[in-house]
Amino acid sequence: MICLMYYFSVGNLEIIIENNEEMIFEWKNKFIFNYKQIPLVKISDIQTIVVDHNQFIRKIKTHNRTVFINNSKIQSKDAEKFMLRLKNIAVKYDIKIINSWMEIAKKQNY
Repeated sequence: MICLMYYFSVGNLEIIIENNEEMIFEWKNKFIFNYKQIPLVKISDIQTIVVDHNQFIRKIKTHNRTVFINNSKIQSKDAEKFMLRLKNIAVKYDIKIINSWMEIAKKQNY
């Protein structure tokens, strides 16, 4: 029973940054009960990325939509490289990287 619950609740999401222009999201397919596809995001459209503990991507916000990621686990060997690349891209495109607490504080100020 526990294995079955794990199968339904856990998925592997790969986030691919292609040519520093697009962020592509690919779920590793399961035999059945796959996750809904996430449309790609143009990096130039991203305004804010919500990241907790420097490795858990929660949301990617553009001017017209929010992509909810909520990854719960990231492979540690990939986390540092990915986050460094993401930060470099954020500087280039003036993207804000904030954490969930900052997002809550920002909402309360409105």
